[in-house]
Amino acid sequence: MAAEGTAEAAAAEARDPNEVCIGGRLVARSERRLTPGGVAVTKARFEHCSRVLEADVERRVAFEFEAVALGAASRRIEELPLGAWTDLTGFLAPASRSSSRLVIHVTGLQVRQQASGGTAEIGSPGEPGRS
Repeated sequence: MAAEGTAEAAAAEARDPNEVCIGGRLVARSERRLTPGGVAVTKARFEHCSRVLEADVERRVAFEFEAVALGAASRRIEELPLGAWTDLTGFLAPASRSSSRLVIHVTGLQVRQQASGGTAEIGSPGEPGRS
C-alpha cells in the first residue's frame, strides 16, 4: 500500500505542474546572503501591472509579489538596478516550512528594460508599504 501511495503522489505531481511566468518591475531586494551550504540567496519584491480578459471583460490587475532566488539567479537579481522590468520564470512554494504565504522561487529571468537607480533593502525604513 505504501508503494501505491507513493506512485499516486508521483502521478499527481506529474499532472499538476508548478510553473510560473510573470513580468514585473524590481522594487526592492535584500542583500545577498549565503546558505550554510554556501549557496547565494537574494529575496526581492516586484510590482506587476497588466490587463487581462475575464468573462469577456477587460480587467486591470496590479499587485506586488515576493520572490527568492538562489545561485546564479540570485546573482542576476543582485545585478539588476531597481526599476528594471523583467520576465521571471520559476515555481511557487511556501515562504517557510510553517508558512501558508507563497513566494516565487526564481529559476530564470530576462530583462525587458533596464532602469537606473540604487539598491534598497527589503523592509528598510521609509520604504513604501513597510514599517
